[in-house]
Amino acid sequence: MQRFLVGGAVRDALLGLPVVERDWVVVGADEQTMLAAGYLPLSGTFPVYAHPETGEEHALARREVKCGTGHRGFRIECGPDVTLPEDLRRRDFRINAIAEDPTGRLHDPYRGLDDLRQRRIRHVSPAFVEDPLRVLRCARFAARLAPLGFEIDATTRRLLTHMSSEPELVELSRERVWRETARAFAAGDGGHYLAVLWRIGALAALTGGTLLGAALTRLAPPRSLELDRAPPGSELGVTELGLVWVERLLAAAGVADRVRPEEACAVARRLGLPDADARQAGLVRTVARSLDVSPTPSADEVMVILEAIDALRRPERLQRVKSVLERAGGREPAIRGALARLMAGWGAARAVAAGPLAARGIRGAALGQALRAERVRAVGHALQNLVGEATPSAE
Repeated sequence: MQRFLVGGAVRDALLGLPVVERDWVVVGADEQTMLAAGYLPLSGTFPVYAHPETGEEHALARREVKCGTGHRGFRIECGPDVTLPEDLRRRDFRINAIAEDPTGRLHDPYRGLDDLRQRRIRHVSPAFVEDPLRVLRCARFAARLAPLGFEIDATTRRLLTHMSSEPELVELSRERVWRETARAFAAGDGGHYLAVLWRIGALAALTGGTLLGAALTRLAPPRSLELDRAPPGSELGVTELGLVWVERLLAAAGVADRVRPEEACAVARRLGLPDADARQAGLVRTVARSLDVSPTPSADEVMVILEAIDALRRPERLQRVKSVLERAGGREPAIRGALARLMAGWGAARAVAAGPLAARGIRGAALGQALRAERVRAVGHALQNLVGEATPSAE
């Protein structure tokens, strides 16, 4: 029984990057061997165990044999006869196929050290194409390692382009797509990640059937998209960054003015955003389209926008839309001014209550009409007094 540190822990240590977690592979053992040595079995599909002292994950060396479609279409073979090179061969990239034994000796059967020196992301074996999830993983690694000068090897890029044209990519579950996408967003690498997917055709495939997908197939992909990293002190969460990138992609593809709210929602779903957050993309697009048409909205136009997203009853919606559009629009004066008018109008409209009108005997539909008229009047006064004043926050 031998154990080896593998994968990202070895790669990041060699690159001088922080090691977040350590994974081990065990060669020459089976389940009985692991249990006898005190390892604790962990629930899951694969034979993985927790070290009795450190709690670090130790997996039995295994082979993977393709027997179906998608990233789950594999038969797992593990046992004492599986060698370290066999286990490392099933990994995605050569820089991730380096192992280190407890003495510190490196085992590098696929020349991953050469790729680290050459700053190349290169697949280990032709079996790379059997798992469509690797398209997204490669884009994420490329984005993360780009500041260190890493690039995708030309041969690997051709494989990725081929994999992006296969139906298995779009058949990936939204949860798996979002897991990779969210990790790229959380690391602040969203722009580079999406640009890589655009260059290899994966982004067009994932958003196929939408105006965005059609536009991406015609446009030359950029080296990287803008706003790769959130500004210092940014409080945007991962899903908000996802909404930002929906807007940024629509703008980069030149289709923002033609995409309806429901189609923006569909694009967000294709990127894997959970349903509740994907629906927010429709709200963002509703406001964005309105502000594109009227960059200095009138009092009535402000009320129409607030009503469209139910902002008076759901103020958190307006705050989220504001945060997303500020980032997506790059905080240009035009978007700042439009959002300032919207926020000022929201504060004024929210301050108008129905009670005084009801006290005057106004009832039923007339009450609703009178309430709206009072709110439009209050919004108008707020817009007139906006210059030089701070705008309220939707809390």
